[in-house]
Amino acid sequence: DDRTCVMAGDAATASDVRDWEFDKIFYGSDVDGNTQDNVFKDTSLLLTSAIDGFNVCIFAYGQTGSGKTYTMLGSVDGDDQINQGLAPRVAHELFRKLTERESNYDIEVSASMLEIYTDKLRDLLVSNKNEKECLVDLKIRLAEHTSSGLVEVDGAKIERVANATELLEVIDRGTKGRASSSTKMNDESSRSHMVATIVLSLRNRRTGKIVHGKLTLVDLAGSERVSKSGATGQQLKEAQSIN
Repeated sequence: DDRTCVMAGDAATASDVRDWEFDKIFYGSDVDGNTQDNVFKDTSLLLTSAIDGFNVCIFAYGQTGSGKTYTMLGSVDGDDQINQGLAPRVAHELFRKLTERESNYDIEVSASMLEIYTDKLRDLLVSNKNEKECLVDLKIRLAEHTSSGLVEVDGAKIERVANATELLEVIDRGTKGRASSSTKMNDESSRSHMVATIVLSLRNRRTGKIVHGKLTLVDLAGSERVSKSGATGQQLKEAQSIN
């Protein structure tokens, strides 16, 4: 069915049949309903939760080459509507939903782009030509120590965005600065965990009450077996941090 994943037993390793249950499993081809659009529809209700003041996270996890970045960002062709990933669909749907509330709320949206590379936090909105700038004074503050009630990163570059186009420009700029390289398992393997954070602030014009919500999109680097990926040198260090 579309909720249960079954792993067959293996006599060679004496492992038994195992199964896992999920809210939804997408498998097969687009004929079977395994499309970017259907994946987005299954997660789109989370956008309303973020607007309502909840802390929402959508992340892609799996082995290298399994399609995490494709699911999150989609085709490299920006005009390819069918193969758009979660990020562009989220951007357009988020601002569509926010527009519906503009008559009652003053709305602010901001975005930041970070990556965790070899166990170090880097700012992807700072020019990666200067490594010291990318790493400068980034400190994580837990929710109980911030005025917004959200986890924040001191020192991170935060950009205000007014529409989906501006938000996608920030995400695109950050993505281009991300660490990647070619391995035997993936021609363009992400070598870092990418974290795109969208913070929402809605102030009720009648009551003055302010609601803060957060939507975090995470594209994790893929786990890999070094014997298969052929990682050596710096790639080996990256793989050790990723795994």
